[in-house]
Order: sequence, then C-alpha cells, then structure tokens
Amino acid sequence: MRKRRATLLLSGTLVLASCSLTDPTSTLAITISGDTSTLPLGDTVHITVNAINISDKAVTLSAQGSCLLFIQVSSTITGALNYASNDQCTGNPQSVTIAPGETHTTTFAWDGSGLTGTRLPTGTYAIRGGAEVAGKTLVSSSVVIFLE
Repeated sequence: MRKRRATLLLSGTLVLASCSLTDPTSTLAITISGDTSTLPLGDTVHITVNAINISDKAVTLSAQGSCLLFIQVSSTITGALNYASNDQCTGNPQSVTIAPGETHTTTFAWDGSGLTGTRLPTGTYAIRGGAEVAGKTLVSSSVVIFLE
C-alpha cells in the first residue's frame, strides 16, 4: 500500500495548521486550523474556527440557527465553492456576544462531501472559516486539504 503525503500550504509558505485574518475595523480576528492536511476516503477532518475579539468593546455574532461560525470549501484549481456549512442552517436566528479578549470557537467535522452530499473528487481544496458581524461576513485566510 502506497501512502500519499501532502503539506498544508498558504501562498507558497508552509503553515503548521493555523491561519487568521483580522477584520479591517480591528474588532475580530477569525482563525482556522485543521487536524490533518490529507483526508483519505472514509475519514473525517476536524476544522476549528475561532472568532477572537481583539477590540476593547463587545462584539456580537449573529446568524440563522447554530451557524454563528462556518466553513467554506473551494477548489484550489477553479475557485468554485464546493461546500458551505452555513448552507445547512435552520432554526431561529441566534447571537452571541464576545467580550474583549475572549474567543468563540466551533469545531466542524468534514468528510470531504460537497454541496450535493457526495464525496468531492481527489484533489486540493481550500477551507476558510467565517462569521457574521453587524451584517458583514468576515472570513479567515485558508488552509489547504488534499482529498485522497
């Protein structure tokens, strides 16, 4: 049995499982990390998204159902959106207020399925984390996962 190896890449630089992006208004930093950079058929990757309040005022996240934080998976070749966890949100709108210096975290289990629920083809996919703040969508930089 031959094993394949992939590395986690961001803009040509080796990244050790974590990326972040800070809101231009300097209120929230969104970070994302994954527990693996290669996803074999039948396995699941755990992706953690953090919303960190880096301001001196409380910040409120709001979304439909339990989707205060979300992930988006896109092809690194075409850029097409292949999966979005917030497409599956149902229920009443919810919100959470994050005090200065505090973090709101959600971990997602993703099995390599696309928007239709079927497994995506072998290849490399970029995963971003995101949140809604004051009607504005904030997303992290991406981590890259190779689907076997």
